[in-house]
Amino acid sequence: MTTEKFFVYVQRLNSLIPAAALALVLVLLGIDTVRSRFWHKEATIQPPTATKSETQQRAAKLDLKIRLSSIETDEDILILKVVTDTEGGSHDRYGEETRNLLFLRPRKEKAEWLFPDQTQALLELDGLRGDSTSVKAIYAEVADRKHEGRSPKDAPVSVYLISNDGSRLEKVLKDVDSVLSHHLKGSIINIIYQKDRQVRAARVSLKDFAIQSDRVVASFTSAEKN
Repeated sequence: MTTEKFFVYVQRLNSLIPAAALALVLVLLGIDTVRSRFWHKEATIQPPTATKSETQQRAAKLDLKIRLSSIETDEDILILKVVTDTEGGSHDRYGEETRNLLFLRPRKEKAEWLFPDQTQALLELDGLRGDSTSVKAIYAEVADRKHEGRSPKDAPVSVYLISNDGSRLEKVLKDVDSVLSHHLKGSIINIIYQKDRQVRAARVSLKDFAIQSDRVVASFTSAEKN
């Protein structure tokens, strides 16, 4: 190749570089325009409304993390768990305790919290399906954690039913000692639990989260000392 031809090729390459760069810029601008017009906006996570109470200040010091929940609904909603490390008490296999749920809905910029703060522990979470393939509601056993220094075993437990999109939260049983079992039959959830010195059986409708019945099935007393 002669020196003259070499410089001709160099001049052609130099003239193509600005054109290629301009074309790349136009392509990137086009992609950004399509993204801004047709893609959903990113959901932002805002913490629950905080107060200056001592309880809220203690909860704010927790080392909170986000985990993906195993509960899937047909509502195209992503459910996230807010967890913290725990020592003793009730926790999952990772040594973490769930403090709240976060619902991310399509076409909404803000995620929504289930509870207004992190001063409770969700000890049991279950997506209720029954004979259906889709989740009808979410069952939750929730313990009070307002007194972080107190033993978790001393905390009362309440049972909640949650709509599958997180828009409704209903407390169906309050301050029970322990829940022995729960199972769904049709549109009725049967809950066997202990409160004080009684074992009780409650039937709750998933249609309106109303208690159909709550009866005593066994009572017991402590043995008297001689």
